Amino acid sequence: MDGATLIGEAAGAISPSSAEGISYALKSSLYLAQSLEKEINGYFDRYKNMVKDIKLNLLIKNIKSPAMYNPLVRQLVMRSGITCIK
Repeated sequence: MDGATLIGEAAGAISPSSAEGISYALKSSLYLAQSLEKEINGYFDRYKNMVKDIKLNLLIKNIKSPAMYNPLVRQLVMRSGITCIK
């Protein structure tokens, strides 16, 4: 979209497991502000590079989301003692 840069929920940054988006909105708005600080020319490429961590985080959540809502898989994972390390 020319002339607009979306942040947070408007950009689709919403957790599939919790429907939470405020942290992504805050983080992506910070990234946009930081990418605009240097100058407006080239800001979008800087912004796209900065939001890669948000995209990766959401990808991981999307991959694990089906297991979170499948009772059998969730029960097996909980019994296994597997933990996530950030």
